[in-house]
Amino acid sequence: MRGLVLALALPVVGCVHTPQPSASAPVCDSPSIGERSECLLTRAQDLQSQLEQEEAALLSELQAADARATAETGTGRSLSQEFERSRDAWREYRDAECSLAYATAFGGAIRGLKAATCLGELNEERLGRVRAQRAMLSEASPTQESATP
Repeated sequence: MRGLVLALALPVVGCVHTPQPSASAPVCDSPSIGERSECLLTRAQDLQSQLEQEEAALLSELQAADARATAETGTGRSLSQEFERSRDAWREYRDAECSLAYATAFGGAIRGLKAATCLGELNEERLGRVRAQRAMLSEASPTQESATP
């Protein structure tokens, strides 16, 4: 299911360029729905790339915390396992949500616009959450390490 929405949006959007990470998000205010859709899809893909980098970094940090055995999750799973479970469930949610946005647009170029907007918004929201989790982990780690004899 992963990537289904992108596959559905691409025929409507047309040729999509490989996104290059940028310091600022593109302004997608073209009067053409097709051009706006392409811009928003490129932005969604850029955010997806950033998200995957942040998720990999967080996973690495959680695996290091697992190795130090500094946290008891209370679930029977390690921190990294909890994260992977959350990440996979979020991806399924994103794909389902944006597939619904695409499907309910009922045809035309607006479908690509709706799907690209959905992907961008959800990727941006998740990116913020992952960054916040990384910040919390880095704040908590020194305290936990210093409390360990």
